[in-house]
Amino acid sequence: MTPGEASGGPRIVVVGIGADGWAGIGDPAREAIRAARTIHGSARQLALLPDEVAGQLMAWPSPLLPALPGLIEEHGSGRMCVLASGDPMLHGIGATLARIAGVERLRVLPHVSSVSLACARLGWAIQDTSVVSVVNRPIAAILREMAPRGRILVLSEDAATPRQVAGLLDAHGWGGSRLTVLEQLGGPRENRVSGLASGWELP
Repeated sequence: MTPGEASGGPRIVVVGIGADGWAGIGDPAREAIRAARTIHGSARQLALLPDEVAGQLMAWPSPLLPALPGLIEEHGSGRMCVLASGDPMLHGIGATLARIAGVERLRVLPHVSSVSLACARLGWAIQDTSVVSVVNRPIAAILREMAPRGRILVLSEDAATPRQVAGLLDAHGWGGSRLTVLEQLGGPRENRVSGLASGWELP
């Protein structure tokens, strides 16, 4: 039994991790991962961990949400660690776990969010930028935020999202909008491509 368990402390630690992997997280996050009995995350996130991590690596099932209560019931009484992309509380799994497991059972260790990294690359002020997630949400939600000279940050569902966004904007009279796709933010393979919505030919 760990000191945290003995004192009735949090049993589920949510660690934000970015494309820079192990090198980009701080000592508290590393210690939480090292101490975990089970570590849950996407296959991509789990692959970022070094061999020194001794806990059992468990890739999320698909679909995830229906399986979460059972996973928490099975593993939440031990040293359970959950990996999240960037800030777990920004369109991430942190809020979902708080709702299902109870906030008192969580310890959240955020990483720099993709929103912060994207605004830093683009030179945009976060408070002046609209953020729309299309992860498991209708892509048409972007249209509600469109305005002349507006700045919108779209959190993509997958690699097909940029082409879908371009087609949506072009079909609704916003074909002159400039799109910038930022990939693998903060990691060694970070990439940036730009173009107009009208005639978008990039992936």
